[in-house]
Amino acid sequence: MRHANLCEEKLRLLREFQEATVSLSSRVSDMANMTAIPEDTFVRLSHAATAAHEKRLEARDRFYNHLAEHRC
Repeated sequence: MRHANLCEEKLRLLREFQEATVSLSSRVSDMANMTAIPEDTFVRLSHAATAAHEKRLEARDRFYNHLAEHRC
């Protein structure tokens, strides 16, 4: 039985937000676990972390905008 307040879009957006958060955490961990790495490798990892951060912010905004608009 489905709960009356269940919103599939809210759950989808929450999963997207969670996945983006896990991805960002993984990229930051990759950087933190590296020692004495070449600058080009650090730059590549830094760009990946920045992209993951931006994706997380976008996912967060979509989730909270949905909550505000639909009050679900």
